[in-house]
Amino acid sequence: MIVQIMSDLHLGPGWDQAPALADGVKLVVVAGDVCESLVKAVEFLRAVYPDTDIAMVAGNHEFYGCVFKDELEAGRKRAWELGVHLLENGTAFFGRLRIIGATLWTDYLLFGPHLQQAAMRAAYDQMRDHKRIRWNRDPWQRFRPQEALSLHVRSRNFFEAELSRAHDGPTMLLAHHGMTWEALDPINERSLLSAAYASELPFVTKADFVVTGHTHRPMDFWRGPTRFISNPRGYREEGVRFDPSLVIEVPDAD
Repeated sequence: MIVQIMSDLHLGPGWDQAPALADGVKLVVVAGDVCESLVKAVEFLRAVYPDTDIAMVAGNHEFYGCVFKDELEAGRKRAWELGVHLLENGTAFFGRLRIIGATLWTDYLLFGPHLQQAAMRAAYDQMRDHKRIRWNRDPWQRFRPQEALSLHVRSRNFFEAELSRAHDGPTMLLAHHGMTWEALDPINERSLLSAAYASELPFVTKADFVVTGHTHRPMDFWRGPTRFISNPRGYREEGVRFDPSLVIEVPDAD
């Protein structure tokens, strides 16, 4: 099966199009941050790839300007209507390929337990996620690192439980947030904010593929039998090394 992989399209000023479908692609995999509004992201991807299977997760930007739970529910409903596989602690099968997906968020433990609270405070003070996403409407509540951590734990537990299930075929883990230190740009490795972008999750090497986004750092490397892939477009001014036709062939997936 030919699978096309992308993330962080960031539609809006600077970008208004998605990559063309590459030759022979049967499945498009999108690791979040298509645009602001999860409903619009689902609709956009289905319009661009009308006759192709799509597996996606939401990024943080899909919830900007929204109440988190309301937008997730609306996005799920629209995805079901349009036949898009929106995964939030969910699993989808494409032939023998199993995709386990979630936004994931982070555990803020990248620099160790002794700096977790400091990392959460830095994220609260400096990240737009905690200014532009609401957790509750009534009573009004901001989306805080505490909520992000709670979501991460739920997703991590789901991933581990799903990976423990027997499956006769390849498995892909799909998330927006990074699942390994290598997802970070080296210039950010000493910043406490990096703990809000990626977690180091050893169990992910039980999967055949790990596909993520969020950090705007392209990567394609192997750790043992597991291939780690990120293909972000990012913002136009960043000049990220994006491959609009990046595909992988998943063996024996059909």
